[in-house]
Amino acid sequence: MAYGIDIFAQRKALELGLDTVSCLAHDLNHMYPRQHQRYCSPIAAQGALVSEFLPGAPFERSNFVRRNRIIAGLAQATIVIETGTSGEVSLQPILPMTITARCLPFRAL
Repeated sequence: MAYGIDIFAQRKALELGLDTVSCLAHDLNHMYPRQHQRYCSPIAAQGALVSEFLPGAPFERSNFVRRNRIIAGLAQATIVIETGTSGEVSLQPILPMTITARCLPFRAL
């Protein structure tokens, strides 16, 4: 659960009583950022926390790119919003092309 849209979407799903799945960029024993630890139990109760990282695996910022691959694979479509800032999300539009999902690009206002 990264800052920004990731945690916003999780919190809104919890608030509305919707099922939610959080795909983590680290193992299940640690939370990055730590402030989001308080959302783990509610998300698990209302959906799931998933990770491809083994317990004790070292956290690296590049894990977010690896995690985005899993998110794109689980989704029916990927919505990519251009923010004007650089970051790992800029790589996500190529992922659906490799797994035959739909990619819907938007430009932020």
